[in-house]
This record gives sequence, structure tokens and C-alpha cells, in this order.
Amino acid sequence: GWLGGERGVGGRHAASVVDGLAGLGLLAIALVEIATGVFPGPTAVAAAAQLGAILPVAFRRVAPLPAIAVSAAASLPYVVAFGTGNGVATAGTVLLLVYSVGRYTRGRGLMAGTALAMLLLVEQLVGARLPLGPGGLAYYLFLLGGVLGVGITLRVQTERAIEQALAAERARHEQAETARAAVQAERARIARELQDVVAQNVGLIVLEASGARSVLDDDPVRATAAIRQVEETGRQTLAEMRRLVGILREDEFESRQG
Repeated sequence: GWLGGERGVGGRHAASVVDGLAGLGLLAIALVEIATGVFPGPTAVAAAAQLGAILPVAFRRVAPLPAIAVSAAASLPYVVAFGTGNGVATAGTVLLLVYSVGRYTRGRGLMAGTALAMLLLVEQLVGARLPLGPGGLAYYLFLLGGVLGVGITLRVQTERAIEQALAAERARHEQAETARAAVQAERARIARELQDVVAQNVGLIVLEASGARSVLDDDPVRATAAIRQVEETGRQTLAEMRRLVGILREDEFESRQG
């Protein structure tokens, strides 16, 4: 869907564990910063605001758009009331969530996530209550756009690698199907050849046996020669049958091995 996110139960579980640990690490940093006076306002309120803003990091990959939306909504009342501090935890949270928007969303989700990223940036800049010149604004926009661009680039590369792997798998499957079809066609040809050989040689044997029988009383020498020819034709027929059946068995063995 357009919300993005990782697929697969195993990948989703692993991502949740890793991102949960990342969220706990950022929250620990935020608590240290609150204790040292980085964030304005009452300590409990600042801690609650940071908890609400950082907690969405835990599901940034499985639901990147809701994650950045919840973070922005959780931090907005605090920023409006007390402003914001220049904290490492806040910067890390914003950058990680913005990266996740580029990495795991596309289409309308990417547009909505970019808008929410801009909202987070505006919150932090307005909440700082410090004069910001064009150079400073350009720096923050460049940083935000760079992180978003890295996420988009990695997503595109991953999708391209998956498409190439699927195309290669389809090509291998088609090649195997072509090979199987060629084997079946060859076996059908050999079977037809075997049928023709048997029909032709058995017909000769019948004719030669009939001729031998017709001259058996009047010309025993000719009858004996005809019988020898019947014997020779029979041997040739058996030899040709063994050869063709052997080829069929080899093809069947190779198809089973393949």
C-alpha cells in the first residue's frame, strides 16, 4: 500500500526489535538531556513530550507514515507551549523518521511523509525561538532533503535488485521449460522412429517368411536363404530397437536428474 513499510513476518519482527532498541536509546539520551536542562518547561512535561515524539521510532519501518505523523502530533503541543531545545535525541528522531519516509514509502505516501517532515522541521525551528538567517534555513533544508534522498535512493536500489532477481528467476524458469520441451520433442521423434523401424522391418520379416514358405518344397536352397534373411532382419530390428530404447532411457534419466 501507499503507507509503505517492510513485508514479511520475520522481517517485520526483526525490524521491530531493532527499532525498539533504537527508540530506547534515543529516549535515554533525551532523559539525560532533560536532566541537564536542554529542554525548557517542567521536567515531567518535557519527558512526556519526548516519550511521545520518540516512541514512534519503534515502528518507523513497518509503518513509516503513521510514525512520523504521531511524532509530529506528540511534540507539537509541547513546542507551542514551551519551545524546544537543541537536543541530540530530537535531531536523531527527526532524521531517522525522515529517512524512513524516503526508504519505505512511495507515491502519495512519500508526498504526505515529506509534508510531515517539513512540519517537524518547522516545529523545531519555530520552537527554538532563535533568529535564523537564509544560510541556516538552507542548511536545515539541505540536511533534511539529503536524509530523505538517501532513503529514496536506497529504496529504489533495493526495488531494482528485487526486480532483477525476479527477472533472472523467470528467465531460468523459461530456460528450464524450453529444455524440457526440447527433450519431450526429441523423445517423441525417437518414438516415431522406433515405430517406423519396427513396422518396416516386421513387414520385411513377414514378406521374407512368406516367400520362404512358398518355395520350401520346390527350392529348399532359396527357402534356406530366405529364412537366413528373416533371421538377419530380425537381428537388425532388435539392435535398432535396443539403440532407440537406450536413447529414450538416457533422455528420461537426464530429465529426472535435471
